Amino acid sequence: MKDIRDMRNLMADEIEVAFDLRFVPQIRDTGRKIHTIRRDEENRLMPGVKIALSCGGSHLVFDEKVITAVQHIIIHIHILQYVKYLQVFVDGRKLEYREIVELAKNDGFDDVNDFISFFGLGRYEGKLIHWTDKIY
Repeated sequence: MKDIRDMRNLMADEIEVAFDLRFVPQIRDTGRKIHTIRRDEENRLMPGVKIALSCGGSHLVFDEKVITAVQHIIIHIHILQYVKYLQVFVDGRKLEYREIVELAKNDGFDDVNDFISFFGLGRYEGKLIHWTDKIY
């Protein structure tokens, strides 16, 4: 386990990526969370970039990773006749439900409902940031 350090000690070539406190043990302790989903409007998150993972508003680094791959992701959650529908596209390919379940768990969520609650209704477009060899 790596020591927690203050963001003031961030290396010049690292980018801070902040996480909700609930995801910290899933990254640092169990390794269950193997990627993250981000908007990245500045287009700075790309393969080979070092990221400093921080928690909450504290800006304390709890881990460091190197981005291995980046995929384009669209998450579309909508309601049709009182039922929530979820569609996920990665690099333009619509994921099957079993793949969405896998993606949600690999992103640190308990299940698909937890994933839906986190992203909420609407369309989310961003990047799927990997630090392992797993891609979809």
